[in-house]
Amino acid sequence: MKINLSMNINLEHGVKQCKIIQDFLYKNKNEFESILIGDLAHINQRAECYNGIEIEHLQHVSGNEYQLDYSYEWNIYNGCSDMNEHEKENDSVFFEIDEQGKIHFDLTILEERSTHNEF
Repeated sequence: MKINLSMNINLEHGVKQCKIIQDFLYKNKNEFESILIGDLAHINQRAECYNGIEIEHLQHVSGNEYQLDYSYEWNIYNGCSDMNEHEKENDSVFFEIDEQGKIHFDLTILEERSTHNEF
C-alpha cells in the first residue's frame, strides 16, 4: 500500500532538508497517521488510538529515501473490570520523495494471523 502526499517543492535531498520535510509531515499527519497506526486488533479487538502519531525523528537514508520514526499510544477500556490498559508503541517507516515532490510511503500490510496458523 502506498500513501502519496505532495510537498509541491523541489528539494535537494539530504540531511539539511530533514527539518523542512519533518515540518511538512507534522502539519499533514492527519492525512496518513491512521494508516501508519493501522488496525490494533493484534493488540486487542478493543484497542484504540485517540491521539494519533507523534513524530519522533526523521533521518536521511540515501538519495531520495528517508526514515520516519514515530510513536503512538493505544488504550483499552475494560469498564467492568476496572483494569484499563495503556501503552506507547514506537515504529518507523521508510519513504521516498520523487522529482515532483510527492512523498511515497511504502507500507507492508501483514496478514492477520488466525488460530489455523498456530497448528
